Amino acid sequence: MIFFLHLLWRHVRQYPTRALAAVVVLTAASTIMLTLLGLGVALRFRLGDYLTELFPEEQLRLEARRANLGYIALENNPITPEKVAELKSLPGVNQVWSVEPLRFPIYATGSILGQELASDAVVHGVPRALVADSLPPDAPWRMPDDPDAPCPVIVSSYFLDLYNLGLARSSGLPALSPSALVGRDFTFVMGESVLGLGLASDVTPVQVRAKVVGLSKQPGMLGLAIPADIARAYNHKFAPGTPETYAQVVVQTARDADRQAILARAGEMGLQLAGGELLGEQLKFGVRLTGWAVIALALAIFALGMLTFYLLFTMIFHARRPDLIALRTLGLTPAQAVGLALGEVILLAATAVALALAATAGLAAWAGATMARWTEHLSWLPEDLLRPQPGWLLAGAALILGVTLLLATPMLRWVVTVRPAAVIRDR
Repeated sequence: MIFFLHLLWRHVRQYPTRALAAVVVLTAASTIMLTLLGLGVALRFRLGDYLTELFPEEQLRLEARRANLGYIALENNPITPEKVAELKSLPGVNQVWSVEPLRFPIYATGSILGQELASDAVVHGVPRALVADSLPPDAPWRMPDDPDAPCPVIVSSYFLDLYNLGLARSSGLPALSPSALVGRDFTFVMGESVLGLGLASDVTPVQVRAKVVGLSKQPGMLGLAIPADIARAYNHKFAPGTPETYAQVVVQTARDADRQAILARAGEMGLQLAGGELLGEQLKFGVRLTGWAVIALALAIFALGMLTFYLLFTMIFHARRPDLIALRTLGLTPAQAVGLALGEVILLAATAVALALAATAGLAAWAGATMARWTEHLSWLPEDLLRPQPGWLLAGAALILGVTLLLATPMLRWVVTVRPAAVIRDR
């Protein structure tokens, strides 16, 4: 074994310039390939799957089509309970949830870091199914049995981002983490607006305790969400004469449903995809296409690098053929000759792959740190979203080693089949 390793080391040192060139070429190609592969997989699968969670394939968020008249956008065909019932009857539709706005003025007031804040609020009543991913499993989502109990509220995480990126910086206040909001108590003032908008002066405002029970990352989340039965009860109390209409409806379709047919029928009813849903569809398509393109580029660079490595190693091998013949003549068996040639390929390739993995790991750490800084105050975006996964990098390294050995097969066959006596005789 020691003699074999000594012989292998002498073979590698015999042509150091070519061996070094082969290692450098394969290292560069492998580093680029692994980096692009990790990025492409992160885009296609991690970011693509994350966007699918935000914009589920089986959900359609619809809103009433508006007609723009100058500065005014008119809803001439609002979403009514009758339309909701019609949507539920369409083939392929499993469920329809309505998003009910509060049809009267309301503002929220509370204290953050010793500062009393008050602002008009956008509040919608939604069923539990639409916010289940933001609620603790045992948290109630309905009108509390105790009249003094606070109203549960889900806050959009984008509000937290707006505070951290805008209000906190302009007011000299510290940024807040999600835990600073969840569990916080504040007050709704029903029937009154900070801006002085809304109902007539004879309406008596009512203060209602509220408590933040979760944050939602859903892009379609409109302002603050409260249980649908609470919104319905307060609409009957403060806006009894207004028609029952909805801001949006969320349609849950079957996995094999004809999405376009449902959208076409919804269009006939005066409904359209919400703006965020249209953007989400474009984002998902763009991210997936970009991911596949980056993976294809990684494989193209890998193929070019492997071809260059093959040419360099072929030059080394052909220069070494007389040595292998001499060793075979001196009694080296075909298996030992194959081991010698194969060992050289593995040594060069393993060195290149190890260097490439180290370089890729360094690039990944730098990319992860940079991404974390960019998303520091974006609570809806995971910090490690584009960080390459070790499993994919190791799979890429195994692919490089496997293809390298595959390319060496013709040369290994020559080592096995060559007859030293015939070669010496022909010379």
